[in-house]
Amino acid sequence: PILSANAQIKERFRNEAKLMASLDHLNITKVIDFDEQPQQLSIVMEYLNGEDLNQKIKRNGPLSESCLAYVERLHYRQDHPGHHA
Repeated sequence: PILSANAQIKERFRNEAKLMASLDHLNITKVIDFDEQPQQLSIVMEYLNGEDLNQKIKRNGPLSESCLAYVERLHYRQDHPGHHA
């Protein structure tokens, strides 16, 4: 609730929600809509049926080193736009 009262954060939320809604890729969950209420900011995303990461790890064991390295590269690219790790 405190963050939703900040005009700069609300503007960033709007911009990111619009950007996310414009993405169309098989490996990205689609954003259907977003909403702003006085005390709450919400994003509506498509429902994907299946197991979550926690369930997958319980079923198959820890993620492989190559998978972890891939996730780390994605995280780095998110924090450093325009840089290809």
